[in-house]
Amino acid sequence: PAISPETFQSNRRLCEALANGGHIDGLDSIIAASITDGGKQSFSDVRDFFQILKSQSPVLAQELYDRTRSGLKGKASRRFVKLYRAQPPVEGDFDVE
Repeated sequence: PAISPETFQSNRRLCEALANGGHIDGLDSIIAASITDGGKQSFSDVRDFFQILKSQSPVLAQELYDRTRSGLKGKASRRFVKLYRAQPPVEGDFDVE
């Protein structure tokens, strides 16, 4: 699904703040919850966020990816890996475990 204009702008502002030295405690947990519970829309929203963050600060993106992935398991972890690697998900990735 397409991301909303609000999410588009929010992702860019958040990435800019993080890339400029900002830090948000618990961001990895919020992302993990979105990937676990949010379905296809959350996948699209988080994918957009990481695409921008990787372009602005690859090291920070990798660190956040590592922290977030450590809190995921099963299909949520698989979806997140695909998201970060810019691989398209398949329908089965969103089946309930």
